[in-house]
Amino acid sequence: MPSIEICLIANVGQRDLHLHGKPLDKVALRAEAERVLREMVELGKHLSMPMLDPAMEFIVSANGGTKINRVILVGTNQEDERFRPGDTIPCAEIMRRLILSSRQDFVAKGATVVPIRSAPHLYDRMMTLYRAEVFGHSYVHGDKVYLLCTGGTPACNTALMVAGIERFRERCQVLHVSEGNGGVVPLSVGSIILGTYRREAHKRLLDSYQFDAVASDSEEQNEAVKLIAEAAARRLNFDFEGSYMALSQVRGRHADLPSEVDKVFDESVCLKSADRDRVMRELYWNGRVKWETSAFADFLGRLWRLIEESL
Repeated sequence: MPSIEICLIANVGQRDLHLHGKPLDKVALRAEAERVLREMVELGKHLSMPMLDPAMEFIVSANGGTKINRVILVGTNQEDERFRPGDTIPCAEIMRRLILSSRQDFVAKGATVVPIRSAPHLYDRMMTLYRAEVFGHSYVHGDKVYLLCTGGTPACNTALMVAGIERFRERCQVLHVSEGNGGVVPLSVGSIILGTYRREAHKRLLDSYQFDAVASDSEEQNEAVKLIAEAAARRLNFDFEGSYMALSQVRGRHADLPSEVDKVFDESVCLKSADRDRVMRELYWNGRVKWETSAFADFLGRLWRLIEESL
């Protein structure tokens, strides 16, 4: 089995790094973390990452022992002096060093810290920054990309999720770690967002009668959708036998289908049996479709056939 590359991107919040089992003082977080950085040799064994460690263990276990290639830690490093005491960038640096020194069972290559310099509560600004500053680097890649959205502000977590799903689509998995018990929960937000994108794309295709494009969509997981689209595409090409077979498959394999499917199936039975009235109507409406989609050569062909059949 070929090896896969795994990337983990995590927002670092004010409770993501613990010393002696407790989070650092968030009022003076930056100063406290910088002190810990200076004393890493003495304090290293007393540090823990209660969000990141369970996530890394989960990822490695879920992938059959394959290690994470790179961990990317996103921390705040604001330019506004008023808010710098609460920045998490030194915490991210401590976590990076912990990964390099004592997390070789989880991480194969290393970790990188990415600073966010704007106010982390601004949603629009975070969306722009995450697309450019976090996902704009060449080292952000992988066959599987995990997003840890437990630490960080709501705006940062939203930006991480949306920008990550936009970039990596089906390769992206969002994780949440419970602060209470360290349990890791894979979230379905990716499939929900991508499902919305796909439905909108399919609607545009269906509005222009591009049934074959829906049928051949490799990202569509619903077999019933693909079979019905295949039936429509075959019918549009006068392959009435093929359309009937596709609809037979979908009715045989799937329950609770819309009543319209039964109606279309009944039409396919008539078309397959070469019912002349039904075929004439089909030829007329097929010509209308070709006219609406500006396929004028095909329209003229349908018009000629309609004249011949009428005679």
